[in-house]
Amino acid sequence: FLASKAGTIFIDRRKKTNVRHVSGQLAELIRQGKNIFLFPEGTTSKGISVLPFRSSLLQVAIDAEAWVVPASIRYLSIDKLPNFAPAYIDNESFFISLKRVISSRETFVELNFRDPIKAENFDRRTLAKLLRDRIQSSFKQSV
Repeated sequence: FLASKAGTIFIDRRKKTNVRHVSGQLAELIRQGKNIFLFPEGTTSKGISVLPFRSSLLQVAIDAEAWVVPASIRYLSIDKLPNFAPAYIDNESFFISLKRVISSRETFVELNFRDPIKAENFDRRTLAKLLRDRIQSSFKQSV
């Protein structure tokens, strides 16, 4: 509910027609000059490593000749160790996840932005690999 109120566009990757529909929505947002935050892993994890990226929605950025900014999000404890309290994975309910976050002592969010990439210079699979590599490198540098 909260994600949809924030403008999240959900995708059912089991249906290829849904990918096309969402691609159309994203293309329209880009035409309107809006920024898009895309999570190309297609799922969530504890954040120990970066999962493989799905490339299909990156085609929208290539077609729009857009710049793509690789960014990573890490959650840390007060002693700068990984904090897995915010991890929202598997079939866990939102309320169980929220309870764990609220009961966590302190959580710090680390955002790491890498150099922008001109999407039109790559095919979608190469772009996905490049983005993943850049994001993975930001995890290694911040440990």
